[in-house]
Amino acid sequence: MNVPEVIGMYDRILVLRDGRLAVAVGRSTDPALAARLRSEVGSALRATGDPVAALLVAAAAAGGVAGVSALCAVIDRPSAQLTYSSLGDTSLVVASPGAAHSVLAPAVGRSAGIQLAPATTVLLCTTELTESAAGLLGQMAMLHPEQAADLVVGWLPCGAVAVLYRQAPGPMSLTVPADPASLAVVRSHLRHWLALTGVDSETAADTLLAVGEAASNATEHSVVGANHNVELTVQAVVRGDRLTLTVADNGRWKPPPESPGHRGHGIRLINALVDDTDLVTDEQGTTVEMIKEWRQ
Repeated sequence: MNVPEVIGMYDRILVLRDGRLAVAVGRSTDPALAARLRSEVGSALRATGDPVAALLVAAAAAGGVAGVSALCAVIDRPSAQLTYSSLGDTSLVVASPGAAHSVLAPAVGRSAGIQLAPATTVLLCTTELTESAAGLLGQMAMLHPEQAADLVVGWLPCGAVAVLYRQAPGPMSLTVPADPASLAVVRSHLRHWLALTGVDSETAADTLLAVGEAASNATEHSVVGANHNVELTVQAVVRGDRLTLTVADNGRWKPPPESPGHRGHGIRLINALVDDTDLVTDEQGTTVEMIKEWRQ
């Protein structure tokens, strides 16, 4: 098969007025036409929020020119609903942790949709992928999106363009004995969950340290004077552009001394690492809720 020496590729990522995420990828054998399609498809998505309408604009702009391919997808992140339309042989692949990958069927001239499971990874590509190449996405579903993107670049066909998207994972909840030996388990589970969210490395490091400090305080102080087995529960959830993190125990609260010396600075450290902290204590135990904002 003869391959044109020059092929124009394009991608467009937009946040629509209603908060939905719109993504378009495409290619043309004419680089100038590709640049025009990028502009006109982007304008149509902004105006309508409809992938079918955007590709009708692309088809009209192409005017029957061969070698034009495009894919538009609109993602409602809170409801995890993806709607897409296609033109040509572009690829849309989805993969969820612990599940087989799926190459979605083309939706030429129409709209198709899929409900994204928590932590689903979506790949939009300007070329048709082989089954083996698409299958690699399933192996990347457990990785941080940046790591997955590096691997995607490694096996993409020369010159192709791809966009990788990760749907937020479901809430994390872990209950362990309030014992120092449990701290490593807490860190491991939280680190894995944070990778699925796609947070940047600085946000992840601050979050791990803040939650680790709250959990360490709980294992040290909540068991003092308790006449029952004290447990520690750590929860984490993505809510829009913020992480809500909760560390709770069912032990006994020990007020910090007025002059803590070199100890008792845990809450100060937590306050420095996160954007908001709320500490509640009663006869049932102590709960520390932390908010960490991040830019998706």
